[in-house]
Amino acid sequence: MARALWLLPLLALAGCGGTPPPPTVDATARTASTLIADAPLSPASDVAISNVTAGDGTTASLHAKVSDSVDTSFVRVKSGFTTGHITFGFPTAPAGTLARVEILARTGNVGTTAASGTLRFDVLDGATQLGSVTQTLASVTTTSDSLAHVVTSRTVTEQSPLRVKVTLTHTAGAVKLARLSVNLVYRQPPAAVAGAMTRSGVPPASATYVRSAIVMLDWADLETSNQVFDWQPLRQAVSSVTSGTSVDNVKLRIMAGIAAPAFVKRANDGAGPQYVSAPATPEGAAVDCSVSTQGGVGGYYPAGAGCVPFFWSQAYMAQYRELMTALQDELLTNTTLYAGRTLDQLVTTVVDSACMTAYAEPFYRAQLKGYTHQRLANAGLSHQTDLDCHLRAIDVHREVFGTSRRTALAINKWDVVQPGCTVSSTADACRTQVWSNASPWGVRELLENHAKPRLTFGGELLLEVQNNGIGEVPTDRCTGTGTGLTSYFCYLRDDSGPRGVQTESWSNLNSSCSDLYLALDNAVAMNSHFAELPGGFGVCNSSILACYDEKLRDLQAGQPNACDCVSTPSCRQ
Repeated sequence: MARALWLLPLLALAGCGGTPPPPTVDATARTASTLIADAPLSPASDVAISNVTAGDGTTASLHAKVSDSVDTSFVRVKSGFTTGHITFGFPTAPAGTLARVEILARTGNVGTTAASGTLRFDVLDGATQLGSVTQTLASVTTTSDSLAHVVTSRTVTEQSPLRVKVTLTHTAGAVKLARLSVNLVYRQPPAAVAGAMTRSGVPPASATYVRSAIVMLDWADLETSNQVFDWQPLRQAVSSVTSGTSVDNVKLRIMAGIAAPAFVKRANDGAGPQYVSAPATPEGAAVDCSVSTQGGVGGYYPAGAGCVPFFWSQAYMAQYRELMTALQDELLTNTTLYAGRTLDQLVTTVVDSACMTAYAEPFYRAQLKGYTHQRLANAGLSHQTDLDCHLRAIDVHREVFGTSRRTALAINKWDVVQPGCTVSSTADACRTQVWSNASPWGVRELLENHAKPRLTFGGELLLEVQNNGIGEVPTDRCTGTGTGLTSYFCYLRDDSGPRGVQTESWSNLNSSCSDLYLALDNAVAMNSHFAELPGGFGVCNSSILACYDEKLRDLQAGQPNACDCVSTPSCRQ
């Protein structure tokens, strides 16, 4: 739609107290650099008709009467009726999150008699109303163009049936609709996290360079019972991390797996069990997952003994979708300001943790606890069902968040469970660690063939990949002649999208600032845009860490920065 259309008179909005402000004041819809282009659409079908007809009395293909350029071709109320309506269907819209729907209409009177009445335009996604505008005509004797818009935060996909229901009502003469089109204005993606980040908690006072931070919460604390949500932990955590700090960009990591609510752990398909307890084995004492306790599959996971959901089931994924949908609603509707910004503005990235067991590294299963893998296999987990979980989770993030949030995914080799283990089997006899595989897909193929295409909007990739656990050793980076085909470190280094790392824990870095700096050297060597710092980083030299922050941000911006942060922390290029 040509920008000259902004000069057209705006529709009067019923009940809104007059003319709406020019659409250009909507900051969420227009940015200086538009990445997701507008989508102008014309009606393509007649979905439902009641008491309306074309100007020539026909009722077939009425959408064609309002998508041509002829004013003598139009839609009106049938003779003998004062009101009627028609719902028009539109072509498939590009996927993304809408900021508003602009409605361009040409309206007027039928024949030479002056007409008065209204035309109401309801914008729909299937049966869901996104908003409406009403145009009032008073004794009009000619046709004119008008433009109005419906503000919405609806995420649409290729399966979204976009429609406009037009209700025509006349009080004198006969009103007509001679032309109709819509322009979909998409919400632009938020800025990606960048630089040195906190892993969890509030940055120390000396870390004024930290502008991106993680907020990490347990699912069980946010959904206290099925579809009963408590967002106070989220609000408090965001308030804490932004109060008196420089943080203006939050990545939200909601822990599922062991940290999921009991009712989620019990969710399973068909006649599948609601729990599988773990008997006492050489791995450890018995783990009771009976329904009265919690549900899920018991075992020993990297974070300790516990019960994880049947995360590969469709029933579980329905629960995860409900959580993400409720989260999006909280982010969009909570108007509280945190250091001058709303949750919608602050939370730019949501971690995909749907298929995790103990950590938000969803390709790990039980790692070195071999027989726990066997118990997962007995409960229904296989390479294919595990892959199905990841495919569904990516689709949930695409369909819920669209272009309003970025999705983060931690990558590493995949613990593919191998059935047939016994309690005396070695850990690696009960799993195969897979990075790349043709069928079923490995992690690399999942990223390249599904996650990246599904999370690309208008050419902008909104998938952020990272590896959690970068240490100080020289091998914690892409080395030698490695490539992304064989190494996830090399995949990170060569990836074209947002990417980064989480360092090892402070204790695994020997509680040493020197080892932290070496880990950050590894992050820089892999072209990382961000690095999540360990909990003890506040004791380290803030000037050195600020220098690393600058190097990471320069990598994100594609700018050279050859500073040696340890020897010359004040270096800036």
